[in-house]
Amino acid sequence: MEVKNTRNFNTPGWGINNYGQIFTDRQITVLDKLVENFQNLRKCFDDTDYSNAVLTYIAIWIDRIAVANTSLGVWHTGGEKLERIMGRQAIPMTFDYPESQPFCNSSGSALNQLDWILRYFESESSNEFPVSFAHSSSGEKAQFDNKSLTAVVTDPPYYDAIAYADISDFFYVWLKQTIGEVYPLVFATPKTPKTEECTALKHHHDDNDEKAKKHFEKKLTQIFDAIEQQTSDVVSIMFAHQSTEAWTTLCNSILDARMNITGSWPMDTEMTGALKTEMAYLESSVTVACRPSERKGYGDYKSVKKDIERKVSEEVESLYELGFRGADLLTACFGQAVSEFGKYKSVEKSDGSEVTVAELLEMARNAAF
Repeated sequence: MEVKNTRNFNTPGWGINNYGQIFTDRQITVLDKLVENFQNLRKCFDDTDYSNAVLTYIAIWIDRIAVANTSLGVWHTGGEKLERIMGRQAIPMTFDYPESQPFCNSSGSALNQLDWILRYFESESSNEFPVSFAHSSSGEKAQFDNKSLTAVVTDPPYYDAIAYADISDFFYVWLKQTIGEVYPLVFATPKTPKTEECTALKHHHDDNDEKAKKHFEKKLTQIFDAIEQQTSDVVSIMFAHQSTEAWTTLCNSILDARMNITGSWPMDTEMTGALKTEMAYLESSVTVACRPSERKGYGDYKSVKKDIERKVSEEVESLYELGFRGADLLTACFGQAVSEFGKYKSVEKSDGSEVTVAELLEMARNAAF
């Protein structure tokens, strides 16, 4: 496990440093037997796309059984069901746990996990629209022709909030044992690749916050730069982080990629029942719309400040009537502020110094207050 990532992994402090340690001997025995039977079954399949698809779903089924049968699970008292260990994109330490009998018909069982996969089939098979998947790394300019996409909708990583690759290792290590030979390129590394991940996780950058921040901004700019080159019309970006620093990085990357935010809309996206009652979590996500930028020279700080204050004032009044409050309301104003700022090549103060995005967002927050 990524033991340096104390934000997403609480178990190393209690001596659980390896994924194998979060399973009891009984659970490991069951899972190892499932993997062994999977490999015997794979020998009966021919090497066709259909066979590989079937094997992939069976491997995902084993992954689902694994995540439901650990010594770190919790019991959902209200729903009277077994909950998996990653309720908040992290692996916390727990000191007692429920254990499902994998071959029964109740919560956490293998049949219960299979039912969720079948529900996915039924849901997605009713869609009449064909989907084409292009398997490529983020920021790959050659993936699509210039201006060949009408619109791009994306939900970028939230700075340092979630360690996507770190947590994915739990599933990766089981998938590597099942379908590692079916997709050798995908499972070529011992664990999930993390060097190119677009996050600001300092434990991947010599425990240096500044290095992590620069990596995130550089990677995000590279991705947005490719998107701008490939898109003819609108780019929609969802973001749900209340940190000014995270928004500064996002906005810098958008502006550096020759785009400007032209509008922003908050949407209630979080399940309120899952929110901690006394903690300042956002209940909404902000979607910002971007277009290729048409910069018009240099802006005067005082003039732009007035425009931003006017725009934010209108936005606060509108959002307040819709029921937005607190951090959700303040964060929703960031996009509108950047839309004014991004009209110019740069905004200068009377002494000739440039206004930074961080100063701009602080201005927007104060205006919203």
